[in-house]
Amino acid sequence: NVSRRTFFRYFENKEALAFPHRVERLERFIALLDAAPATESPLASLRRIAQIFAAEYTANREQLIAQQRVVASTPSLIAVENEIDRDWEEAMYRCFVSRLDTSREAELRARVLAGACIGVIRATMRHWFEVEGEADLGQLGLQALDALQDPLTAHPR
Repeated sequence: NVSRRTFFRYFENKEALAFPHRVERLERFIALLDAAPATESPLASLRRIAQIFAAEYTANREQLIAQQRVVASTPSLIAVENEIDRDWEEAMYRCFVSRLDTSREAELRARVLAGACIGVIRATMRHWFEVEGEADLGQLGLQALDALQDPLTAHPR
């Protein structure tokens, strides 16, 4: 309930309001990936880093759920959210490929792993938002990454 002029005095655009920490979160994620020990597998790094972000997201649960409601109801914001996911996927790819050899096969493995990881992250976050943040996000993330690591045996029949 503010005028357009007042809104744009404080925010460059609606994307800046909906995703206020976009750049900082990605930069921090990249720094954490880059700082991972060379001996740590990409998935182990992601598991560790996911716990850091899960704790922060849980601490800001109400704000993030409200933000997601706005994003989910606005096509232009959904497009920005998809762009953000691509940025995170590309960051993971660059990190993962730097840990592998320089063969074409390693590049493909890194690309597939990054794509799978962003899919796991998105699915986990969607579920967390659907349950209004009532589930333990850190535990959900670990379960989701376990399923990615060993999808055929994660839940035997």
